[in-house]
Amino acid sequence: MTLLKNHKTNVSTALNQNGFGAIGVVVVLFAVAALTGVGYSVYHSKQNSNSSATNSTQASSTSSTDKQSSHLYVKEWGTSFNYSAELGTLAYVYKSSGDSISFSSSLEDSLPASCPKGSWGLTRITSGKYTDMDGKTISDADAIKSGSITKIGDYLYEFDYPQIACSDNAKDKATEAKVDANYRKVLGL
Repeated sequence: MTLLKNHKTNVSTALNQNGFGAIGVVVVLFAVAALTGVGYSVYHSKQNSNSSATNSTQASSTSSTDKQSSHLYVKEWGTSFNYSAELGTLAYVYKSSGDSISFSSSLEDSLPASCPKGSWGLTRITSGKYTDMDGKTISDADAIKSGSITKIGDYLYEFDYPQIACSDNAKDKATEAKVDANYRKVLGL
């Protein structure tokens, strides 16, 4: 009887060891599949966030009939703006987190390296939703009185600009003032 008992123990141990090996392989396969799925989803979401966070779009540089201005069509807004040919080639970068664009132009590129590029632009705000520095909603008419906002259709467009001069050099200051004045003309300010 002892011999039969030892034989049963050996058989059950052998079965348990084979079963554990198969379960181990299945667990490892599931772990690899899960890591692969997580890795793919992280990679995929990173690719999507990179492409949607900064959609760089070249300006439509179709000249108008008077040859003194060109048109900038902002595809994401479905809006076209006139701009002075003095800016040269005008482009923008759309930022979906804040519904804004940053300008870049040939004229701005002529500024020295100490001047931060992309400091000028526009922020779009739904009409009736403009808030002041304290977070208080103010009327469109009062917002427009600020001198840096205009209304087109159902939206207010706020002109964004550098708060500090980027150079003490008189020639650079003159170029910066020219860039600022021409970007303001985009909104008719």
